[in-house]
Amino acid sequence: MLGLVLMIFYCSWVNNKIVTRGYRLNDLRKVEKHLIEEQGKLEAELATLKRPQNLAYLARQLGLKEPRPGYKIVIP
Repeated sequence: MLGLVLMIFYCSWVNNKIVTRGYRLNDLRKVEKHLIEEQGKLEAELATLKRPQNLAYLARQLGLKEPRPGYKIVIP
């Protein structure tokens, strides 16, 4: 009789762990989906910021100018 009671408690405990892990897995999938969406947005923003027109505009905003002749050093 005691063995049966222990078996019932054990099965209930295992079932509880399975359900809990299922909820955790669902939560992690939601987080993963959100992070993938965020990554896509950030990659699009990075591509926009790297465009030459954007870089030239930002350089002007920061007061940067083209180097004068003779001020460029090419490193092989």
